[in-house]
Amino acid sequence: MAEALANTRSLLVTAKRLGVPVLAGTDALPFGSVPLAIDALVRHGLQPATALAAATTAARAFLGEPGLDDGAPADLLVYRHDPREDPALLRSPEIVMFGGRLVR
Repeated sequence: MAEALANTRSLLVTAKRLGVPVLAGTDALPFGSVPLAIDALVRHGLQPATALAAATTAARAFLGEPGLDDGAPADLLVYRHDPREDPALLRSPEIVMFGGRLVR
């Protein structure tokens, strides 16, 4: 496991360069934390905007879900500042909407 983790950075950067879909997963401890998954992708060499896309637009496209399309359900998070500049902001959205409904 330690060897695999040591190679993660070079494998991740190579995969992205070769066009392999890189998606954020939630299988690392603590399970289910998308912000931590994005943070790990950044720590392992992806640019913050690319890591954020791995959990949002790229993930939706890979799963065949609508993105920013006319008539698509409005699933969105709103932040006080740009999380592409500071991925730590992903832990505290100002507004959360799912399926067009305000959740928070």
